[in-house]
Amino acid sequence: MLKPLILAGALVSATASAAHAQLFVGTGDAYDCYMSAKSGDTASSGTISTCERALSAGALIGTDRASTLVNMGILLMRRGDHLKSLDAFDAAIRLRPKLAEAHLNRGANLVFLQRPDDAIAALTHSIDLETRHMPEALYNRALAYERMEHIELAYADLQLARTLRPDWSIVTRTLERYQVVSD
Repeated sequence: MLKPLILAGALVSATASAAHAQLFVGTGDAYDCYMSAKSGDTASSGTISTCERALSAGALIGTDRASTLVNMGILLMRRGDHLKSLDAFDAAIRLRPKLAEAHLNRGANLVFLQRPDDAIAALTHSIDLETRHMPEALYNRALAYERMEHIELAYADLQLARTLRPDWSIVTRTLERYQVVSD
């Protein structure tokens, strides 16, 4: 039987970055909020204000509103405001409980908050909802599994993420910390 082991006995480092999944919204401030989330914006106050304006204007309903909340949550997460980010993802989920990317980003945020049990539940739900960002969901869930020292589950998720996106260097680098040994 093969058993994956983490090299050097290290768990997830504090510098491990979670992956995000932005959602497209097509007009005005909501579009600008989406573009900021997509581009890797560092989430300045002005960027967050753009998202807040889009949400307060009252024109966004349903999926567009939920998507803008997800994009704002991503920006808040990048800024390090994980509690406000969690509030944004939770609000999106209340509006659209089956919005897989809201669960994915909520799970990524919970990894940052060092709540791996909750992260795994959110990320598994995203996977069950067939997120369009499956490699990101698997990668984030692997980070949470590592924190809980469920090494074989983490390794399996990383392997599947690499199969789905072979050119994603962060997964390749993370897998380099593993060594497969036989019992």
